[in-house]
Amino acid sequence: MNLGHAIKTGTVSGLIYGILQGGVSLLSYIFYREQIIEMIQKSIPSNIPISIEQIVNIGMVMSMPSSAIAGIFVGILTSVIFSLIHRELMGKNSKVKGVFLCVLISVAVIIGEFTQPNVTSGLFMIHTRFPVLAPLSFACFLIFGYLLGMFYDRFRVNHE
Repeated sequence: MNLGHAIKTGTVSGLIYGILQGGVSLLSYIFYREQIIEMIQKSIPSNIPISIEQIVNIGMVMSMPSSAIAGIFVGILTSVIFSLIHRELMGKNSKVKGVFLCVLISVAVIIGEFTQPNVTSGLFMIHTRFPVLAPLSFACFLIFGYLLGMFYDRFRVNHE
């Protein structure tokens, strides 16, 4: 495994994924604002100097940039894993292998959600808290897998 290759692949594919996932996060603030307010009210002390509405507004504004940054970290982590197990993954080419890896990770996240609710979904930015957005989030992750395979092949030429 060439670490530079994995980092470059993960950074580019992860950034695109983070931007896509940021859109899903933004939609969660738009469609589930009241539920998010309830979750925040239950999780923070009542004597803070900022209102819950302000916290939600800050979260909404920061959803795209924070998802883009998180996407880079997810991308690099997943790319390193992908590089290590590329030959063992099922699929005729790297794009299919990338999608297959993302399906495996998604299944693991779903199983994790059943056993440890609200803990595992944040690891790979898969939104399972709001079931209506979960398919959209899953689709973004599959796109990420495709991009991972595509950039893996594109950048491998430059490193070998």
